Amino acid sequence: MVKTEKILIIIILIFAFLSSISLFNYKLIWWDEAVYIGIGKYLYSNGTIGLFEQIRPLLLPVLLGAFWYIGLDPLISGRIVILLVSLFNIYLTYLIGKKVFNSKIAILSSLFLAFTPLYYNYSYLLLTGMLSTTFALISIYFFIKERNFKNISISSFFLGISFLTRFPQGLLLLPYFIFLTYKREFKNAISLLTIFLLTISPYLIFNFLMYGSIFKPFIKASEIISEYSWLYSASPLFYFKELFFQNFLFIFALPSFYYIFKERKGTLISLIFISYFVFFSIIVHKELRYSLIFLPYLCLLSSKGIFSLKTKKILIVFLLIPLFFNFWTNISFSQNNYEKGEIEFYRNFSKGEIIYSTTPLISYFSDARVIPIYTTLDRAEEFIKKEKPKKIFFSDSFPCNTEECENKKRGLIEWMKKNYNFTSYEEKLYFFVR
Repeated sequence: MVKTEKILIIIILIFAFLSSISLFNYKLIWWDEAVYIGIGKYLYSNGTIGLFEQIRPLLLPVLLGAFWYIGLDPLISGRIVILLVSLFNIYLTYLIGKKVFNSKIAILSSLFLAFTPLYYNYSYLLLTGMLSTTFALISIYFFIKERNFKNISISSFFLGISFLTRFPQGLLLLPYFIFLTYKREFKNAISLLTIFLLTISPYLIFNFLMYGSIFKPFIKASEIISEYSWLYSASPLFYFKELFFQNFLFIFALPSFYYIFKERKGTLISLIFISYFVFFSIIVHKELRYSLIFLPYLCLLSSKGIFSLKTKKILIVFLLIPLFFNFWTNISFSQNNYEKGEIEFYRNFSKGEIIYSTTPLISYFSDARVIPIYTTLDRAEEFIKKEKPKKIFFSDSFPCNTEECENKKRGLIEWMKKNYNFTSYEEKLYFFVR
């Protein structure tokens, strides 16, 4: 075993130990985590339990639903899976760096990835960023090997699986096609597209049978994002600035482009990073967690930049000190939890009971059939007053950016109090029954 591989094992073991502590201490459930669990229950109960959102890719819910179906806690089981793939991503980053550049760049890239606070803090959360990136990295690994039909097919298959886990991962097709076209490998380009389409075809067929259009989920997702664009809007420099604060050594990615162009080595990695970075920088909706899917490529480029500048080993060690300090001061060992009364309030629903809800959390804590009414406040108000559903679970979760919106929300709650019987939990969770 070479020295860099021994270092890699140490990095992964340290990361695994620290992430495990956070995993079993973190009791809160993210909105998206509850949604994916709810969709999983829905799929495995033929629609009698859980919830469904057409804008979500289905691969993660299918996995979580399987855990629930066999009697395991989908939250804990799913978070353990995410932690495992987070560790695997560190290893895959090393393999790709070693193949494209060399072992020194590879090990530094893995170190950057593991000790970036952003990566650690999401390393166990039940979201699609980590899992979809695993499939994307596997796709890249086979793509950069000898490009024969077998490897291209495997690469394209995992690209399709990555897309079915998180839709923006499909953007990886662009740098692949640019690279293959430049290399005049037109047969490989056709094979890549064909296998990709075959891989995602079951999902497209599902969309057509379910909604009458293969593009309906993508259109609906775009509409929802635009409705709350004000909530997550930021400058085009958002990721450039925020990632620099995550790890100031990322600035070394800039000179790497010059050396990659000069040496003609690592072109594909630079194309992949640029494609993702530009896309997420120009769309209105920006969240730092979105950068997780291009973070491994940023780590590779930064490491390439450091070694291309002939940086002395002692200087590299010196530069890593602030990285480790930033890591330790920004990682989370949160022990927050729900109060017992709040959990009981979520659980107070029978199996299959139909609840119209403004929060997906019910779908984790109970086996009720949840029908979401949390797209926008205006739509929720219009639906409630027009249809007057029998049972409504209303949480104060609609984001508002104006006093008018807040007043409208308070007004809707007062209207339901007058027209329904209700119970509440600390004036933030309401259950209305007509």
